[in-house]
Amino acid sequence: KMEKTTEGVNPFSSFVSRSYVAVRDTSADSVRAAFGEVDFITSEGECAFITKEMAEADVLSKLEALCASGATLLSRIRLL
Repeated sequence: KMEKTTEGVNPFSSFVSRSYVAVRDTSADSVRAAFGEVDFITSEGECAFITKEMAEADVLSKLEALCASGATLLSRIRLL
């Protein structure tokens, strides 16, 4: 019987990557206020951008704050 262990395994919340994010009902200024410098992608009817590298927990807290200010999350893709 194999023993399960998490020794040496980092929690997913510390996983670092860039993210593609698409939102609506917000402005580029609000995105910058939440995420800092991002690379915007031209898109009809939504605000799409790529974040700098950051930990999963940081991305989630920034998305939560952005959505609390009225934005609607349409999609998010982790970029490895």
